Amino acid sequence: MKILGKTVSDKFQSFYRDIVPRIGTPIEFERGPYRAMGDYRLQNGISRIRLDTSLIGPHFEETVAHELLHAFQDSELWPTTARSASLPDNSPEAIVGSELGALVRDLNVLEALQSLGLNAEYSNDTRYRNSKRNLASAAIPTHGSPMFHIWTLRYCYLAMTQRLNRWARLRELYLKRAPSIAAKGEELVAVIKKNGWSNPDQALTSMIAIRDSLGLTHEQVTIVDARTGNRY
Repeated sequence: MKILGKTVSDKFQSFYRDIVPRIGTPIEFERGPYRAMGDYRLQNGISRIRLDTSLIGPHFEETVAHELLHAFQDSELWPTTARSASLPDNSPEAIVGSELGALVRDLNVLEALQSLGLNAEYSNDTRYRNSKRNLASAAIPTHGSPMFHIWTLRYCYLAMTQRLNRWARLRELYLKRAPSIAAKGEELVAVIKKNGWSNPDQALTSMIAIRDSLGLTHEQVTIVDARTGNRY
């Protein structure tokens, strides 16, 4: 079996044959180029997955599996984020909402990948290197700004996904350069550990609680229960 011209392992093929019928929509793979290793979107009833085909072996397979699991989450009607109709797609609020959704959904996906024996270390390594470089040189965002919220959500993501020794190094950098982000990030870690991320109900509760902890309004970042259409 090949995906975008790349041969995949028997283990991945077994996963693919199991997950695709459960997604329930046609799958279309597309090549980049763009900055992310992979990306998923549901468009006109088609699950579209873009991939960085320069990735090799297990790193490519993990990326494909990651995006397929996001498609599966949509079939299970996991919550999503939205924002006021008066705000454009590229508004800071839309970006914050996207980061919030990625935080909660990815935690579930990463656990699923681990249980399947698929290696997520390449993406974790890349995220670690990029975060370390950014923390060393980037301007620290103003407290309460959209970028402050984005940095705080990323702090929480890293705290929940990086190996302990690597997270200790990153946390030290946060405490040195951005202590207010570290403090709020620790608050978000406590929130998500309390409310969970294992199913749509837990994800909905966590997303609302994190949004509220950041001091954002319903109009800025709306949490949508895809099962009922209710907006919070």
